[in-house]
Amino acid sequence: MNIRWLIILCVNLLVYFLVQELNDALTFFGLNIYLASLYIVFPAIYLAPTQGAIVVLITSWVVDAPLPTPFGTTALLSIFIYTLILLIRHRIRHHMGAFILSITFFTNLILFLILTLIASNSPLADFAYWQTLGINLICSQAVLLLAAPWVLELEQTLFQLSGTPIREH
Repeated sequence: MNIRWLIILCVNLLVYFLVQELNDALTFFGLNIYLASLYIVFPAIYLAPTQGAIVVLITSWVVDAPLPTPFGTTALLSIFIYTLILLIRHRIRHHMGAFILSITFFTNLILFLILTLIASNSPLADFAYWQTLGINLICSQAVLLLAAPWVLELEQTLFQLSGTPIREH
């Protein structure tokens, strides 16, 4: 039985709930951390396409539920990004950690900007809006730089503990 998709789904949900707790703690400062690329890039690289799509959809629906955007917006964007990553997946080896992290970093930037523009009720010319957006983006990317290697290592460790290969060939 292949439990690789279940491992990544559980790690995604764990990371999501930890990020929600962090956001709750940072509410006082007006900060919001967004790490959606962690839920897309790792399934795209380490799972079979169908399993990865299922993991991305389930995680995206969980992420999408509390957002002010129409339900399914995150899922559509996530599946689109997932498909793009699948197109370059054959060029990525599982030991290319820095390259995987750079894809994660870039993907988070794109998702953050697109979802922020979709959810925006504020005029785009408002300086306070852009200032808050910039601070949240910088903080999100900084947390991503700290969290992504940890998540990648956690998934690889869980794969090894379960006796499954890190990547299907």
